[in-house]
Order: sequence, then structure tokens, then C-alpha cells
Amino acid sequence: MELKDIFSKRLRNARLMRGLSMQQLCVMMNDIVTKQSVSKYERGESMPESTILIALCKALNISPDYLFRENRSALNNVHYRKLTRLSAKEEKSINLMVEDTIERINEIEDICGIERHFDASSFTCQVKSLNDVFCAATKLRTDWNIGNAAITNVINILETNGIIVVEVEASDAFHCFIFQKIWMKRWKNNTAIYLPMKY
Repeated sequence: MELKDIFSKRLRNARLMRGLSMQQLCVMMNDIVTKQSVSKYERGESMPESTILIALCKALNISPDYLFRENRSALNNVHYRKLTRLSAKEEKSINLMVEDTIERINEIEDICGIERHFDASSFTCQVKSLNDVFCAATKLRTDWNIGNAAITNVINILETNGIIVVEVEASDAFHCFIFQKIWMKRWKNNTAIYLPMKY
């Protein structure tokens, strides 16, 4: 992928991650760039000069390297648990925040030589009744060697078993969501991600 293509996609993602329109971004930059220019950057038709680039990064609260790194993750099969309807803009913003966090985790694990493995076979049960819930929970406790005692640290158990837990700040309409699958260049297997709302 060409640098201009990477930049255009990442700029758009950064703007949407912050929940901004092109016009709002221009205002945050004290109108040193026009909406039309931002549109050209996002379509890959032109690149900003260095002063504009720095202002974009400041307004979007990102580092310049974010805009030039190829995206290494894509989220699939997103399932939300929400209290009320989230707007499409809010959903997109949350998805992009998560993708960014997963990318950072991926980079750290690459540097440290950590390999994450998630075995999805524990999650193949169809749950249609209360009895199915108990059967699935028993299977999971057995597969993960949890035992029958109370679970005092759910996040630790999830992360120990290859599930990434990411905390995000979002509107009151958002409660949590689960990505049942995530594709990454480095990961061959499905990886589950659970995102609790930040209180």
C-alpha cells in the first residue's frame, strides 16, 4: 500500500475515532485548513505540508507516526450489548478506538515476543435455555481449569485465556461489546475481545 493511501485511511480513522466531522476538525485547527483540503487528504488526492500535519495530529490527539503506519487489524462480527441505541457515528468511533488499542497491544507483544492464543472450542455451545447456560459455564470452568469457587478477577481469567479486555470511554448508551473474531496479520486464530464500559 502506498504512503498516501495509508495516510488517507489513517487520517479518516483518527477523525472518526474522535467523533469529528471534517468541519469540526477544521475549527479545532483554528481554520488553518479547509474542509475541502481535509477531504482531499482523506481521499488520498494530496498530502498536507508539515505545519498542517502537526496541527492535524494536535487536534486529533495522535502522534505523526500513527498516520503513516499501516493498519494491522480489522474487527469482524461485532456484537453490542447496549442500553439504548448507539448512533452509527458512536459505533464507528468505538470500533476505531478498539482497533487502535489492539494495534498497540500487537506492537508491544511483537517487541516482547509474546504470542497470544485463544481456543474458541470452549464457546461452541448453543445457549437457548437456563440449563444451557449452566452447561456452558461448567464446560468453560473445566476447559479453563477455573474450578467451582467464586471468580474474584474475571479480567485476569479472560486475559490468561487469550481474550483481550479493552476499556473504552463512551456515551451512556454503550454498555459493552464482544468481538467474536478479529483478524490480524500476526494472529492466525480467532481472538475474542471483551470491552466493558469505563465507569
